[in-house]
Amino acid sequence: MRYVPNTLEIYIYDKETGVYHDIKNKDYSLSLPVGTYNNRFSLQFVNKLFNIDDTILDEGILVNYTNKTELINIKNKFIDTTVNKVYLFNMIGQLITNWDIEDVKQDAIHLPVNNVSTGVYIVKVQTSNGNFSKKIIIN
Repeated sequence: MRYVPNTLEIYIYDKETGVYHDIKNKDYSLSLPVGTYNNRFSLQFVNKLFNIDDTILDEGILVNYTNKTELINIKNKFIDTTVNKVYLFNMIGQLITNWDIEDVKQDAIHLPVNNVSTGVYIVKVQTSNGNFSKKIIIN
């Protein structure tokens, strides 16, 4: 009889959303429209959101949400990294909205979030040097 070692991580990676779903420690379900989804999902044994490059991005790109103003605030401390696009996903990986970041001062990006239910969300920041994800709470 074979078993999965406790130290082995197992994820389903959604290439469309860029989100890793831990399937070893919790159930994952997804509702999709009827169709063919070739090469969208893959089985992964490493959550690449936590690699060294993303840790470096984590130190220089700050993301938070302000309930009073209903804004996602992004502060980019890097001179050589540009925020190009920002995505907002719910916790099951559904894309809620996205923003193209063009001609915006990089040290103070403010994105309006309207008509979004209370809950936990994932903000994915696409930069010129890689991607960065952060959980936020909207209430």
